[in-house]
Amino acid sequence: MNLVKIDGVDLKPLQAGVERPVNIFGPCPFFSFAHFHSELGGDDGLVAASLERPSEKLFALSGSVNICRIEKVDACVECGIDNRFGPYGVNPPTEIVASDADKRHVKRSKLSIFHMSTRAIIQVTVMPHLEIEAPPELAAVRMRLQAISPVRFGDVAEFLGVAEAGSAIRVVLAPENSELARSVAPWISGFALPESDLVVMFPARSPGYPDNTLEDVLRHEVAHVLIWRASAGRPLPRWFNEGLAMEVERERRFQDQTQLLYQLLTGGRVDLQQLDRLFSGRQNDQTRAYALSGALVHDLVQRHGPTACSEILMRVHQGTPFESAFGTVTGNTPSEAESEFWRRQRIWTSWVPIVTSSTTLWLAVTMLAILAIYMRRRRNRKMEEEWEKEEERDIEG
Repeated sequence: MNLVKIDGVDLKPLQAGVERPVNIFGPCPFFSFAHFHSELGGDDGLVAASLERPSEKLFALSGSVNICRIEKVDACVECGIDNRFGPYGVNPPTEIVASDADKRHVKRSKLSIFHMSTRAIIQVTVMPHLEIEAPPELAAVRMRLQAISPVRFGDVAEFLGVAEAGSAIRVVLAPENSELARSVAPWISGFALPESDLVVMFPARSPGYPDNTLEDVLRHEVAHVLIWRASAGRPLPRWFNEGLAMEVERERRFQDQTQLLYQLLTGGRVDLQQLDRLFSGRQNDQTRAYALSGALVHDLVQRHGPTACSEILMRVHQGTPFESAFGTVTGNTPSEAESEFWRRQRIWTSWVPIVTSSTTLWLAVTMLAILAIYMRRRRNRKMEEEWEKEEERDIEG
């Protein structure tokens, strides 16, 4: 049952002459137009009666939402939109069924910018589903990995621009005596077969750079599967694939900076083709490849924004070759981006070797020795002066 308030016939103050139209076509009232009632209209005059004083709010903004009831509407998170104005505001009622409020509901409206529809900002995050398998002796590790929040993988999918969850990712925890463990190098703590939606991990092995924990390894390998899905399995250079997995695996740490500095000081410049070949080398070569690839992709994100990588993957997914997609998004070819990266590292590759050279070190040692000798002689001279003063006092006494 609806309760309707009916005002009595009486003299009234000056009424607002403009209101929003009956139907709502935007997120909220903004522009004001002459108001027309389609039913139960009154015959109020344009001006107040002479015996009544004007309205107290002379300069109040005119406008209102002409709905005198609460209507239940669809939140439109899962359902479709029924009318063409749906994305921009709430669904309007088909007709006004309440009686005329005699314009006593006229109040100042809030600015429309604060009435933005929530439909424009709703974003569904894809949560990849993991199926973790383990032998009985690794059951505790399996339970620990299963306890990781799905959000930890949803943000990876969001960063990469993965629009669909896809099939479940199978994660196999393999013991050291398994055939899988014997088939890879002993420093490898995990690998992914993206085309098979498969991740293999070796919990008995201590994760090496760039991973510190088993969770890092899992996120890194799941990222490879999602990168493969985002690019539709089309070819990507190894440096970009591995660097991107490092970028989404975790935040960049001090360890990454020190590892990069070490690689810059101990090794020369390598091009992108040489960088890809390092991943097939020994453990030290792979560590160098990870450090440089992670720095290259991080530099790309810093210079072109967090969506640059997902835009590249989207274009590759659509059939564009990687180099063309990279150039369209960044404005440079991969080789040009590599050259720019090495140019920005010149402070480390030029000045640090000079500062840490043997000549510089010996010069610093010599300066410290001279300073120490000067301080020692100064202290000895001060002590001699004090001794002389004491002798003089003894003679006078």
